[in-house]
Amino acid sequence: MFAGNSLSYIEFPSNGALDVQYSITMLCWVYYTGASGPLFNYNKGNTAVKTGVRSLHSQKLLIHSTFERW
Repeated sequence: MFAGNSLSYIEFPSNGALDVQYSITMLCWVYYTGASGPLFNYNKGNTAVKTGVRSLHSQKLLIHSTFERW
């Protein structure tokens, strides 16, 4: 179980063993308590993909995804 803080995460090593050249499926079950925070982050070189929860108020949950290249 994750504690829901910056120390609770899974890191996949970049050793070539995981082939995600064409697609990847990421799934998580979220027990929403009203707090905002990241769900998935990927950063490599000049590319980043980020998905997280943004709290609008206690009755709504917004899942926010961004793709950045610089």
